[in-house]
Amino acid sequence: MRGKQTLLRIRQNLIRQRDALRKKLAEQSDWIDPEAAHGDLGDAALLDYEQEMHSQLAALESRELDRLERAIHAIETGRYGTCEHCQQKIPLARLRAIPDATTCIRCQQKSELSRTYGHEELHWEAAWDYQAREHDQELTVQDVSMED
Repeated sequence: MRGKQTLLRIRQNLIRQRDALRKKLAEQSDWIDPEAAHGDLGDAALLDYEQEMHSQLAALESRELDRLERAIHAIETGRYGTCEHCQQKIPLARLRAIPDATTCIRCQQKSELSRTYGHEELHWEAAWDYQAREHDQELTVQDVSMED
C-alpha cells in the first residue's frame, strides 16, 4: 500500500508541475506584442532580443511539459519507473529526485558519456556564437580609428 501512496504523491506533484507550466506558457504566449517596435533601431533590436529569449525559454518549457505529460501517462499505463533503455526498475530515490526520469542512472550515464565522446551530434558552435555575442563590446564612432 505504501508504494501506491508514494506513486499517488508523485503523480499529484507531476500534475501540479504540469498545470503550472501550462499556465506559464499560456501567459507567455501573449507577453510580447510584435507591433510594439515603434522606436528607434535600438528599441527594435532590444525587442528582437527579448522575443528570441522568450522563444528559447518557451521551447525549453515545452520540452519540460512534454516530459511531465509522458511521466503522467506512464503512471496511468503502469510503465512508470521502468528504464526505457534496459527495462530495469528505476530506483525510487531517483524518481523522487527527478520524477520525470525515464532512464536508470546507469543508462543515463552511458547516454551522457556517449554525448561527451561525440557519438551524438552536438551543436557547440551555436553556444560559442551566443557567448561571443554576449561578450561583444559596444563600439562608438570615437572608438574607430580613421588612420588605418
